[in-house]
Amino acid sequence: MVGEEAEEETYSVIFRSLKHPIRRKILRMLANRPMSFSEILEGVTIDSGHMTYHLESLGELIIRTSDGRYALSSIGTAAMKLMGGVEEGVEEKTAPVIPPSKKQAILMIVSVGLLVSALIPFSLFACQYTLSTIVWERTSYVQIPANQTFTHNFTVVYVDTISIRVSNVSDNPTEIPVEQLKFPFESFDNQSTYFMRQMPIKTTTYWEEDYAVFRLKIHEGDYVSYRVYNSEGELLLNESRRAVYIIDLTSISKIWVKVTEYGDMRWIGENGDPREIPRTDMLILDRPLVIDRTFKFELDAIHSNQTYSATLTVGLRHESFTKPYYYYGIVGLLIAVICPTLMLVSRLLTKRKP
Repeated sequence: MVGEEAEEETYSVIFRSLKHPIRRKILRMLANRPMSFSEILEGVTIDSGHMTYHLESLGELIIRTSDGRYALSSIGTAAMKLMGGVEEGVEEKTAPVIPPSKKQAILMIVSVGLLVSALIPFSLFACQYTLSTIVWERTSYVQIPANQTFTHNFTVVYVDTISIRVSNVSDNPTEIPVEQLKFPFESFDNQSTYFMRQMPIKTTTYWEEDYAVFRLKIHEGDYVSYRVYNSEGELLLNESRRAVYIIDLTSISKIWVKVTEYGDMRWIGENGDPREIPRTDMLILDRPLVIDRTFKFELDAIHSNQTYSATLTVGLRHESFTKPYYYYGIVGLLIAVICPTLMLVSRLLTKRKP
């Protein structure tokens, strides 16, 4: 009975002594070697009064040697074993964070830098890369009378939804929503061209655009002067252009000449005299319908003995644009920003850990 009470008292002393972190630190220091009062005081950085209190609280866990130093007693050694077993279990549960070495840190920084330097241009290219496709082009042809000023109006009207009346085979009128039409509704004569269609689609990665296209084919004449106005009457284009090509055949007896962008070839002549051939196709306007949707084309009189001096081709071209890799680029930019940020935060947190 007396032995059990003594054992109980020993455990009480051990647990009471190990309760405070300062006393546990003193025991760890004394486990290495006996130390004097001043040496212990220097290691725990507390005042001497508190130091004396903690040494007295350790009681039977420490002893005084013959030279006045403090050392662990047998109970103190047992307490250290007990404390070591508890700390090993805690270390197994929470392994310490070991900061990377300087070489590892440099390698990590270089790797992230290379990744970011490769990702940023690739991501920007992916965000901006655009594919365009001509979906359709509707054209009308207007004969321009000779020896008189010519004017032609071009108008495109966008609507959300509307129905137009058409006739089917049985001549019974029916209504068709304009959004179901493959091509826009159009009406034209010598004075005007009119298109009506649904508003083009516009999203982040897909959008549509319409272009007004004017081409002029000259039948006879040397120079042409023309102007293009917008719906507000502002002058957009004012040009005078030579309507013929001059080709010098001084040293060539025979020649084939490409005179149109469509690949047509024309025989010019066999002697050595310079020849002039009409410019068969002149691009006047190719403009997206972003702001202006109404244009007025005005052509000065072309003197000719023929009834018609030129042909005006008026067209509406519909193109679609898509960015197939846009979201890949966004993801790449996010990675390029997040990776160095996470690395910086990790380094800061590692440095703050005791």
